[in-house]
Amino acid sequence: MPKIFWGIDIGFSSVKAVKAEVIDGKLNLLDCMIIPIAAISEDADPLIGSLESAKTALKILIEDKNLEGVPVGISISGRNVFSRYFNLPLVDNIQELIPLEAKMQIPFPLEEVVWDYHVFGMNQETQETDVAIFAVKREVIDGILNAAKELKLNVTVIQSSAFSVLNFGVLEYGLEKPIVMLEGGSKNIDLVVCDMANFWPRSLPINGSTFTKALQSKFQIPFDEAEKLKINLKESGQSDRIFKVLEPSLKELLGEFQRSIGFYRSQRKELNIDKILLTGNALRIPGLDSYVSTGMSKETLYVNKPINITIAESDGEAILSSEFGSFAIAIGLAAQGLDIGFVKVNFIPKEIILLQKLKKKKVYILGTLALLGITLIAGWMDAIDRKNRFSTIKRQAIGLTQAFNAAQNENDEKKRLSETLNTQLENTSLYLQKNDFYFQILNQILTNNVADLDRNV
Repeated sequence: MPKIFWGIDIGFSSVKAVKAEVIDGKLNLLDCMIIPIAAISEDADPLIGSLESAKTALKILIEDKNLEGVPVGISISGRNVFSRYFNLPLVDNIQELIPLEAKMQIPFPLEEVVWDYHVFGMNQETQETDVAIFAVKREVIDGILNAAKELKLNVTVIQSSAFSVLNFGVLEYGLEKPIVMLEGGSKNIDLVVCDMANFWPRSLPINGSTFTKALQSKFQIPFDEAEKLKINLKESGQSDRIFKVLEPSLKELLGEFQRSIGFYRSQRKELNIDKILLTGNALRIPGLDSYVSTGMSKETLYVNKPINITIAESDGEAILSSEFGSFAIAIGLAAQGLDIGFVKVNFIPKEIILLQKLKKKKVYILGTLALLGITLIAGWMDAIDRKNRFSTIKRQAIGLTQAFNAAQNENDEKKRLSETLNTQLENTSLYLQKNDFYFQILNQILTNNVADLDRNV
């Protein structure tokens, strides 16, 4: 897990980035940056158009904050995410069943998508395990990774804007009570219902641009001016009039919200919403929280101050304090990158995650190999020294063996000679013993002859 992580929210009007760390289990924000990006045409592909427009802003961010090679997370619109919820039997090897289920649940060939899953736990009603699979077209992910490669960004997390804002909400408000979050961007509004450990996302068919276009059409002003008018509603001096212009669009938003909550309640019969949280610039309209609160009969507030998240003294402290709610997605990404996010779904392809893990371990592997090399060299040198000493001892042993063998051979020769002489003596002795009678007669004859010679002389 990295010690520092950057969450980058690539929107349609700006790039928002947050630098964060974890201190005593809590997220601490160290820095931030907001870079406006050029507006894309209505006819352009939202993904390609936003990425191309964002490249210039990302280059500025990378150079200004020295992000080359630093681990970062990037958000994608919740509209790009396909989700499917299902149940599996209570088994120990549930991770082995999920890929099989994915083939049946995802309506695309698996090679054409990047998917991940979340296990919620046991459903008390069905006594089975609740599981959700989330998938994104691979071309969407490839587009982000190719742009990151070109910019030399080390992307380790790609996450849905909906799940990123949920990670933000859980950090701030916990899981003790059900919460509902609305995250508003210029091209997308994400709804996330979180009921304890269960959650359900939906992208609403309405967005921040809907409100801005209503003002643009009514007052016949450029889009940028209409956007400023929307945000600075209180200071305009015409807040009541402007709010009435927005009211039809706000009713549409409220209607979609109510239908979504109704659908979730049909799936989860018991849903007691504690509060509704608004984030994102598109929902920063003054009076919108009161409007939603009245329509839903629930406490509603725009999140503009941290509760559990802390903000460090830095160049970005003032911006983070004043624009806290607009950084919700980036903050949620940073939390996941630092491994304290509630939702850990990651749309980085599994093969790339494996390579990233290997890359992280590369330094340790190289160090281990270097240590092993030193050990081997030392062992090799010690072996050579031992071999030389052994050769010397061996030569000495061979010399002693040869001397011993020579002495042994000489001793054996003397022993054989002694044995031969003994044999000859024994044979002679036996011969004499066998012929003793004849020798006595011969001796007598010789003795008599010598006596006769003496007399004749």
